Amino acid sequence: MILRKSLIIAFWLFLVSIAWLALEKLLGFHDKYIQYHEYFTNIIILPYFLIYHKGLKGYRIAVGGTITFLKSFGFGLILTFFTTVFSPLSLWIFETILNPNFYQNMIQFSVANKYQNQAQATAYFNHENYRNLMVFGNIAQGMIFSAIIAVFSSRKKG
Repeated sequence: MILRKSLIIAFWLFLVSIAWLALEKLLGFHDKYIQYHEYFTNIIILPYFLIYHKGLKGYRIAVGGTITFLKSFGFGLILTFFTTVFSPLSLWIFETILNPNFYQNMIQFSVANKYQNQAQATAYFNHENYRNLMVFGNIAQGMIFSAIIAVFSSRKKG
């Protein structure tokens, strides 16, 4: 049950991330309003947190309404594993379907506005770096979310 529930929630997080990336592109945060991208892109933390919370709460209810911190945190870690597994697929969809020009746009913007030189921008805005940022970011974010939510969602019989 724990694997099935966490896989379903991870799939929803995957769909939300694809939808969010499409929204960013649609609203122009990858080209016309690229200067605001760094701010808008981080707002996805809110829906992610809410989905994590709903998932952990649903798991607690499914196991009878009582759950220890460790079981709740463990569920969150399993969920984090699955979201991390999905992250390269979401990156691939983003790079090949949603916005194949993203890295080039970001490089041009960074260099033109003197945030980075060409070499620095090219080293940062590329598939390998973004893959690593997504994987390690998902792990860190998932662990933090899992811990915070487990503190507030755990209920012991007593």
